[in-house]
Amino acid sequence: MIYPTCFRAFGGALIIAAALGTTFAQAQDRPVVHKDGATLGGRGYRSLTVEMTYVYSVTPYSPAYAVKLVDQKGASYATPEDALIANLSSLAATNFAWNNQTWTAASVRDMEQRDRADGTTPRDWETRWKTLYAGKRFDLLNRIDYGRYVLIEYRVSGAPGGKPMVDTAALAKDGQQWKVTQELAADPILQHWNSPQRRVQMAPNSMFSK
Repeated sequence: MIYPTCFRAFGGALIIAAALGTTFAQAQDRPVVHKDGATLGGRGYRSLTVEMTYVYSVTPYSPAYAVKLVDQKGASYATPEDALIANLSSLAATNFAWNNQTWTAASVRDMEQRDRADGTTPRDWETRWKTLYAGKRFDLLNRIDYGRYVLIEYRVSGAPGGKPMVDTAALAKDGQQWKVTQELAADPILQHWNSPQRRVQMAPNSMFSK
């Protein structure tokens, strides 16, 4: 189950600024008096920006690598490229069961939980994939090496009069095989590795209710 995010210079660094709150010139809340007489003054807001540097390498496929789709028996997971080709082939074939096999086991569990929560069925996914991927052309554009992960940017084209879609998949080792993973779904690299400003701002998870 792929969730499109619709992944330049070699060794570039991306600066992530995490903004913690909004600064206000004056307190916004009235003082609070507790039963024991203690007074909590009006609350004033501040912000703290924490900068982190993410280092990764980008290698273009030159020229773009035209994907030759495979069938399920011919699929390989020996390399990140093989695993992504298997994943894309399962999408083009609108084969939900095979698509599950192209993801890490942990990712499949997470996606199944999400599907149960929102009522999405395998048939729903196959219907979407038929529109988005069946009969389309796939090209690999860039490989991003990021620690133990490999990200691959790819292009989907071929819809009559349609605009090509460019997306990035994250892959990781699952045992001895490479598989597509959801582990980087909240990582800024997945969506911002090619940001022209090389700097993005994000609120940390602690800002949001679980």
